[in-house]
Amino acid sequence: SLGLSGVGLSDVQVETLVHALIDVGKTKRPGDRPPPLRILDVSRNKVASRGGIAFGKLLELPTHACGLAELDLSWNYLRGEGANRIGAALDGDENLKRLNLAFNTFGKSGALALGRALETNDCLEWLDLTQNGVDGAATIVLAYGLSINEALEHLILDGNPVGEAGARAML
Repeated sequence: SLGLSGVGLSDVQVETLVHALIDVGKTKRPGDRPPPLRILDVSRNKVASRGGIAFGKLLELPTHACGLAELDLSWNYLRGEGANRIGAALDGDENLKRLNLAFNTFGKSGALALGRALETNDCLEWLDLTQNGVDGAATIVLAYGLSINEALEHLILDGNPVGEAGARAML
């Protein structure tokens, strides 16, 4: 595991970190590869859109290249294209079991991407979207993804404006 919580990482530094992780995963001979990084905590930093795009690229890697099982990106500035890329990357991810995105501004578009990915993702078991501006329409898409998904056991939507329609869809 690698803990980098609250160390002031910027998007540029996160891009460098992710490129290094990708390069390690591309090592030709498996015997030359270090054990895969299973847990990464990058919470409470300055990760924004470019960092989100970089993490999306990391999550899109084939199973043998990236063994990340837990990723904590809470308390950052993920929104827009970065949020969308992370959400879309979960579509084919076969490793990630826990994803903490609490206290970002994922918003409607990021939550919509996550909802669509939940339709096909069969690995993610725990997802925290606390305080992300997830509205009722996005909650309905998340609920639909959950109706198909058999792996996700815990979804946390605390502090989001899900509204009555979103709450009903979750039931």
